[in-house]
Amino acid sequence: MVDNKKDNYKPEPLLTTDDLAEHLGKTRRALEKLRKNGTGPDFYVLSPRAVRYKLSDVITWEDAQRRTTATEGKSCAKGRRTQRPVSPKTIPKPRSRSK
Repeated sequence: MVDNKKDNYKPEPLLTTDDLAEHLGKTRRALEKLRKNGTGPDFYVLSPRAVRYKLSDVITWEDAQRRTTATEGKSCAKGRRTQRPVSPKTIPKPRSRSK
């Protein structure tokens, strides 16, 4: 008896955007931004309104998000400064000394 892999094939279930949003604790809009920026998990577009994710792709993406330090993997996006400039209005004025 020959065990044929084709006979044992079971397609991996696909997650909807709502399923993944609930799993990750994110909103649908956040997932749309991840797709647009190319920074989220791999996905399939079945139709303009039907986006699906393979669970194995989501797990691979989640593993890639793991960091060992808070600053690991951070970069300065779009030429922005890493620290915001201080507005002159927020700098406290020196107190005058009264004698």
